[in-house]
Amino acid sequence: MKKLTMKYTDYDGVEREEDFFFNLTKAEIYKMQNSQDGGMDIKLKKIVRAKSQKELVDVFEQILKASYCVKSDDGRRLIKREELTQEFMELPVYSDIYMKLATDANFSADFIREIMPTLTAEEQVEYEKIMNENLGITGAPTIKNDQVANVNTNNFLNGNH
Repeated sequence: MKKLTMKYTDYDGVEREEDFFFNLTKAEIYKMQNSQDGGMDIKLKKIVRAKSQKELVDVFEQILKASYCVKSDDGRRLIKREELTQEFMELPVYSDIYMKLATDANFSADFIREIMPTLTAEEQVEYEKIMNENLGITGAPTIKNDQVANVNTNNFLNGNH
C-alpha cells in the first residue's frame, strides 16, 4: 500500500493536507493482466516500442484509478468504489499526483513498487520470468528506478528506452 500525504489548494483557495491511499491486490493485478490481449506486460512492451505517449498516459490513469482507495477508520479495509475514485479525480491534487507519476521516474518506480502486493516465493519466480521474457526486466518485483524510467514519458519521448 502506498500512502501519499499531499498539500494542495482547493478550489476555494483553502490550503489542505490530506492522506491518499493506493493499493493493488493480487486479484486486481490478475484482472488487469488478463484484461489485455497478451497481458498487461505485453501491452507495456508494445507501448514502449511504439513510443506511444497517449497509450502510456492512459496506463498511468488506469493504474491510478485501479489503485486509489480510502482506508477504513479501523484500518481493516481499503475501500474502492467508483464514486470515491471519481471524487478523487475531481480534486486539484489528482492532477499533481498524475503529473508526478507521468514525469518523475523515481516517484513512478516507488509508487508502482509500493502499490503492489507482497508475493510468495513461487509467485515472485513466475513474475520475474514474465517480466524478463516480455520486458527484459530482471529482479522483479522490486522494480529499479532506471527500469521504470524506461517507460517514463520524459525518457520515452526522447527515445531513451
